[in-house]
Amino acid sequence: MLSAIFLGIVQGLTEFLPISSNAHLAIIGKLMPSAEDPGAAFVAIGIFASALTHSQIVAFILAMFMCWVFYDGFELLGNFSQIGGLDYLIKYIGIAFHYEAIKKGVIDTSDILYFLSLNALFLVASLTVLKSLKK
Repeated sequence: MLSAIFLGIVQGLTEFLPISSNAHLAIIGKLMPSAEDPGAAFVAIGIFASALTHSQIVAFILAMFMCWVFYDGFELLGNFSQIGGLDYLIKYIGIAFHYEAIKKGVIDTSDILYFLSLNALFLVASLTVLKSLKK
């Protein structure tokens, strides 16, 4: 319901733009944390990996690995019994922990804040890397 209201506001504010009236809704819809997949987080991770290297192949492999670590790696690492009380914290860092509730249709503010923070973290890190390379 909230996403429909938000997309309606976006549609109203961008109606005057000389682009397809549905293109911006599709883009904004994929960036929203309540979308069908955590695609915006993966895009931010991919941009960061691309900023780290000049090679497209290396950037692709690095991005795939980092996406796997954030989606499934922290979940698997949190399942080790040797970690002790940190297992919940390690699982909480991963995307899968927050994505499970969204897949069930439950929109929690902590999950939305997590995805927005993850996007901001990797986009700011990308900007920092690019600024350091420019000097």
